[in-house]
Amino acid sequence: MSFIKPNITAAFKRLEGAYAPNTIRSYYADVTHFVDWCDAKGVPAFPLDDCVLVDFIEAHQFALKYATVRRKLAAFRRINSLLGCPDAVHSQEFHLALRRMRRGQSAARRQARGINEDLLLRMIAAQPRTLTGTRNRALLSLGYDFLARRSELTALEVGDIKFSDGGGLRAVIRRGKGDQFGRGRLVYGSRRSAKHLRAWG
Repeated sequence: MSFIKPNITAAFKRLEGAYAPNTIRSYYADVTHFVDWCDAKGVPAFPLDDCVLVDFIEAHQFALKYATVRRKLAAFRRINSLLGCPDAVHSQEFHLALRRMRRGQSAARRQARGINEDLLLRMIAAQPRTLTGTRNRALLSLGYDFLARRSELTALEVGDIKFSDGGGLRAVIRRGKGDQFGRGRLVYGSRRSAKHLRAWG
């Protein structure tokens, strides 16, 4: 993986500030995976070559999801451009390899079961009567009320949450996956959430 430094590392430095840190980390992991795979095959990773990309797709068509491979290919092309390499003119074999992979994984997606209030209450009731269970009850309730992702819940600080006179609470989600510029959003919690949060605190 000698090619990853310093050329690719310098290319990633140029992404800082223009892309979210998580996006850059994802790009780095994808490109590192590709460079390692190419090293094992004894072929250069960059500049991108259609034949190498076709081999990569076929080698991973059962191990990775189609969407994952498409994401990786986008990362490869981004770094290829930052390295000053010409954008590969994708051949018909490249497009056919992608189509074969997509058709081979065309089974219907398994949709995660949605959580309604009845299921939420059952999940809360199933938690043990321990400190961990008390924490879980609070986080389950807050996550449901706030429609918050795990990362948004764990980023909350004490000062972000205010209990209201009506028995509920409100909070500020300062940044989320859909809020890359950190504008934040105001969310409200039920009396149930306030009760569980007070019990935890």
